Amino acid sequence: MLGFAIQANEQNRDYNYLNSVDQISNRSWKKIMLKLLAWQWESYQNYHQSKTNLLIHIVAVPAFLLANLHFVFRLIDGSYLMAILSLIGMIASIAIQGIGHKKESTPSIPFNSAANAIARLLLEQWINFPRFVLTGGWWRAWRGTNSKA
Repeated sequence: MLGFAIQANEQNRDYNYLNSVDQISNRSWKKIMLKLLAWQWESYQNYHQSKTNLLIHIVAVPAFLLANLHFVFRLIDGSYLMAILSLIGMIASIAIQGIGHKKESTPSIPFNSAANAIARLLLEQWINFPRFVLTGGWWRAWRGTNSKA
């Protein structure tokens, strides 16, 4: 059974979007992912304030994205050794970001399942961190002016 509960301790809310694989057919993945995305974005800046973490993310997230694209293309063209190397690059990027998150005064909410980890990591890499940068959140955090926009 793969749990997919997300707990937002600050808002004292418990998102139990998916309690087991059996419920997948009964729920809309799009709705689940949109709620997860919104939940992650609500307090995103709280988990990205350390300058060390910001520097790591500004390098490691694009590296992850390139490795992720490379991984998909290598799987499609059957270059499995290269796909494995890309997967190693993706894992290294996430591990380095994890080191950065340990520098934060507000620790990240722990993953509660493999599905939760994969979904949250992919949403952060592909949507929320780029949005954080493009909306000026990264720059405000770097300057130490984390007021909400």
